[in-house]
Amino acid sequence: MDQSCRAAVWGDYAALKRLLLILLDNAAKYTPSPGDIQVSLITGAHSAILAVEDNGIGISAEDQPRIFGRFFRADPSRGQVEGSGLGLSIAQWIANVHQASLSVESRENRGSTFKVAFPLLQALSPAVPPQSRVVA
Repeated sequence: MDQSCRAAVWGDYAALKRLLLILLDNAAKYTPSPGDIQVSLITGAHSAILAVEDNGIGISAEDQPRIFGRFFRADPSRGQVEGSGLGLSIAQWIANVHQASLSVESRENRGSTFKVAFPLLQALSPAVPPQSRVVA
């Protein structure tokens, strides 16, 4: 499948790279082999939505409101996964700094989809310096 999609957003390259790596790392950690992880970018009139979707163990409805909190770890009996519980908190902070929103849709034993909705560059104030632009 050869689909090309580009979107210009305001941002710090290293921080946005970190955000994507956190989402991909979590998808890989919580998707048993053989699993499926998909990354997509959808652009609209004023936003670009980056989605990382997996068919892993999912997140309980009870835990979903807390997953972006610092040091939050789901029930350890659900998996032997290393980590400190900071990744999604950091991802949320990076999204907020970039005027983006980070959300999750998940069902236990079905998988999770994390979406980051970025405002497109032309939707932002003209005060955004050109050196801060990132094209994805």
